[in-house]
Amino acid sequence: MCPDGLNPPKVEIHTEAQAVNYVERLTTDMLDLRAVCDQLTKNPKTPELALKRSFWIFMKKHGEVIGALNAFRLTGMIPERAWVELHQKAINALAPTVVPHG
Repeated sequence: MCPDGLNPPKVEIHTEAQAVNYVERLTTDMLDLRAVCDQLTKNPKTPELALKRSFWIFMKKHGEVIGALNAFRLTGMIPERAWVELHQKAINALAPTVVPHG
């Protein structure tokens, strides 16, 4: 693990398919972390510190997704269509969710 807490790829990426699969895996992990944030938010007994920590972890993974997408796009390793699709998923993950009260 790097000093900033991010995990660099554990494999070398040489092909377009490998790059797309890598970012898809990061995106899935990011969406799972967002689901955890949503679940914690729905529970009124969740401590504020736990909410902040889960959101911070989600945001770090979100940055990892955006960074990988942009790096692969700049190097020509990811097709435009895949970039648009995965980038939109990352942006949509930031949208607020409805939290029921009561």
